[in-house]
Amino acid sequence: MSRHALEIERWVLDLLIVLKQESEAMTQVETWLSQLRESVIQRNESCLDGLLKEIQARRGLMPELEARRQGIRLALTTVLDLPFEQVTLTKLESLLTGELQHQVSCMKTQLQSQTRMLRAQHQGAVMFLMDCARFNRLLLNSVFDKSHQSMTTYTHRGNPEHTRSSALVNMQF
Repeated sequence: MSRHALEIERWVLDLLIVLKQESEAMTQVETWLSQLRESVIQRNESCLDGLLKEIQARRGLMPELEARRQGIRLALTTVLDLPFEQVTLTKLESLLTGELQHQVSCMKTQLQSQTRMLRAQHQGAVMFLMDCARFNRLLLNSVFDKSHQSMTTYTHRGNPEHTRSSALVNMQF
């Protein structure tokens, strides 16, 4: 194997290590999103506090991995004599052969799958938290009658029921 090929192989192996760490970090984020939803549903404030502390403790990991990955891509641009934007897993996959090509292909597939799953979980968590906020706002408005509007609620059969909300707490002195 030539010196040039060995250098490419070394950088690609370094890149695979960083990508594996990023994959593990995405798995951790998926776990955090699940814990967040569970803790909100169960009203487990101690778990939410612990989750917040854990996230804050690992806050710098993703930017560090991103910097390492970009540094490796920059080194590969020099070795491969390609523009930075063209140094992608797809391009590396087409340039490599054998076991290294297979490893890059597997990592690319894994990252694409994880990214889709993480995007879906993130969207689900956002929607869940937005619904929680909306529901809490409706409850507060019905208790303190801040809206001064009629409210639409639904019966047990799903039929809309327009009612004028009357406050449980009168805020007038």
